[in-house]
Amino acid sequence: MNKYSKILLITYFSLWFGYFLFFWSGAITIDHSGNVVANHVNIWGDWAAHFTMGSRMAFDQLITKESPLVMGHSFSYPFAADLISAVLIRAGFTFFNAFIFPSFLFSILVIWALYYFYHTIFKSHSTAIAASSLFLFNGGLGFAYYLQDLAHSNNLLQTLINPPQQYTNIEPLFYRWISVIDSMIIPQRAFGLGFPLTLIALTMCFSFFFKTKTHKQKPIKLLIPIILLGLMPIIHTHSFLCAFIILSIWAGGDILLRKSKKQIKNWLLVVIGVGVISIPIINFFFLSQVSHDFIKWFPGWYSYQYPEENWIWFWVKNWGFVPLLAALGLWHCTKNQKKKNNKYQSLILFSPFFIIFILANLFLFQPFIWDNTKLVVWASVGFSGLAAYFLVFMWRKKTQYILFARSLIIILFLVSIFSGTIDAYRAIRFKLHSHIMYSQEEMSLTNWVKSTTNPASIWLTGDNHNHWLYNLTGRQTLMVYRGWLWTHGYKTGELERDVSMMFKSPTQSQNLFKKYQVDYIVIGPNEKRVWQADPTNFNHLKLIKASANYMIYSLID
Repeated sequence: MNKYSKILLITYFSLWFGYFLFFWSGAITIDHSGNVVANHVNIWGDWAAHFTMGSRMAFDQLITKESPLVMGHSFSYPFAADLISAVLIRAGFTFFNAFIFPSFLFSILVIWALYYFYHTIFKSHSTAIAASSLFLFNGGLGFAYYLQDLAHSNNLLQTLINPPQQYTNIEPLFYRWISVIDSMIIPQRAFGLGFPLTLIALTMCFSFFFKTKTHKQKPIKLLIPIILLGLMPIIHTHSFLCAFIILSIWAGGDILLRKSKKQIKNWLLVVIGVGVISIPIINFFFLSQVSHDFIKWFPGWYSYQYPEENWIWFWVKNWGFVPLLAALGLWHCTKNQKKKNNKYQSLILFSPFFIIFILANLFLFQPFIWDNTKLVVWASVGFSGLAAYFLVFMWRKKTQYILFARSLIIILFLVSIFSGTIDAYRAIRFKLHSHIMYSQEEMSLTNWVKSTTNPASIWLTGDNHNHWLYNLTGRQTLMVYRGWLWTHGYKTGELERDVSMMFKSPTQSQNLFKKYQVDYIVIGPNEKRVWQADPTNFNHLKLIKASANYMIYSLID
């Protein structure tokens, strides 16, 4: 490694380390009134679910088959990241730091794993950094609206410093391939852990099967990727699915290309090893929740929902030049290989990423349409790598128009990362998207519940996503935020009707309270507004705690 490469790498990793250190140190704060403030809208939105699962494991059972989200259903969510936080809480970490500290480490791991993957494949520091940048600053042409906002601003400096909106996420205009940093690395804790671990496992498999001659490799080197991929169903399900697609194509292509018995044995070792670990996990946690609603024909993705939006134009707007540059990169990668086998090997290596992109545009894999981006992000791994490979090759190519060519390459690269860069910068402008997540009153009630009631008690509560009771105390409620239940595939129609009945007519619902073994009832703003709970209807029950906005009743004799 030359001096230039060392400086480039040190600068690159230092900038990302500083960025995420700054972000995570201010992600959740306590304001002067004692309220807990989430300084990113997606932490406010997504982390309530992670708090619910993590607190359940921290304050009651560390490993549980029953879902913390809904009574009577299995825990069918990749919970490993929240399990880590639960262990840290039990080890003495403060509650919020137990989630923030691992997320900071996950973020740094993502940065390193991307570089490791790209450098291993392309054998170039500059290509690895360019590819990682294209991936991390994903975005399309939304920056045009930022320029428009600047042009029409009454205070240019303020608009420049404080972008008024996200520019990879403009739903009315069908910009939905949202910044990976904003939509995945920051809020999605399962992605933050599972994505880099899967990248590491794939890189190790690539090195074993493609980078060196098979006879020089010892099968023991496959142990780490086998373990990582085998555990992936409880770490990040979508990464497990994409790794299955990628490795299936790699294995099939490699076996057909080389026709080596030893190669077949090694691939079988991966298949059997991953299966031995993953199949019991899938059977124990996930099979009971598999639903036909999860996979359905949905050609065009968002353009299927919005017929007025052209599919090709949708992706031009959302991804700019990257898919085209990736196609050119694949073409050049295969054309530039002198040996026929090497041409096929390039196709084998990169075709899975195109296949994943096609699948994500033909089928819906979860009830929530946007969740297909959890597959698109894996297509982006391949597209970003090939696009960077093509740009770096063209940069190095000697032509009589070198100044023009390099200027064009710089423009293409900057246009490809402009929107994502704006949104990544906006993420650390905390005042633009801060939200009170829990009030001082709710934090006080949280401490009272944890110190006074049994961790195994069952509660009847409302279903706002940031309800302090099930988010922070680890207590089991009958039903949490219904948006989570829908996206996770739970069928709760009967339970919803029962919860409604218990809130509206508690005196006529004694059989339901006994059916669900309810110990405590919370009556607060959500319970009154959404479930029409009238506190006067609960006067026959024992009031054990009251505050400005909440009342807690006990059904325990």
